[in-house]
Amino acid sequence: MIEERAKRTRTSGSTRITKIGDTFIFHDPILAQSKIDEAREMSQIYPFIYILENSIREFIQKLMIFQFGENWWEEQTSSGLKKDVADRMADDKRDCWHQRRGARHIDYLDLKDLPYLVNKLEKLIVPDIIPSLEWFRTLVNEVYKSRCVVCHMNPLDRNNIDAIKVRFNHWEKQLEAKKTIIEKLTDKKILKNKFV
Repeated sequence: MIEERAKRTRTSGSTRITKIGDTFIFHDPILAQSKIDEAREMSQIYPFIYILENSIREFIQKLMIFQFGENWWEEQTSSGLKKDVADRMADDKRDCWHQRRGARHIDYLDLKDLPYLVNKLEKLIVPDIIPSLEWFRTLVNEVYKSRCVVCHMNPLDRNNIDAIKVRFNHWEKQLEAKKTIIEKLTDKKILKNKFV
């Protein structure tokens, strides 16, 4: 069927078939080629953002449990963040036709809110795991700005694409260098997939 459409496209000239990656094949009669080119380029940066954000969330979740126990969310989170998360969870219950945003409270926070939680871990992680709270805040803030651009379906320029990759590498290298410490803190029975 796709081959038939591709043949029709070549002859008619009015519709073009576009392929991004191995499986995403589509035709859009109104988008400018520049938008399709942007989609192709953004598909290359999205995994960096996805992996980085999820790694940060997992890092915080595990260390909050280690430091404060299973009830860390109830005991260590501000009322403002709790309200934001409760509202988002209520939206999930109302719109049950759609999958949930996440399995844990931390999954319902915006990336920009995560430094608040890291502040609670300062004595545990600075400087033994991360150099400083400012280093972490800067990393998150820079990534968050670019994340918002991509998530609102706009392209990043080359400078910001490169910045995402640099921040990704900074986080990856920092965790790799401190892997033994992190494993000692998080490799406890208490952490065996008990999420809220």
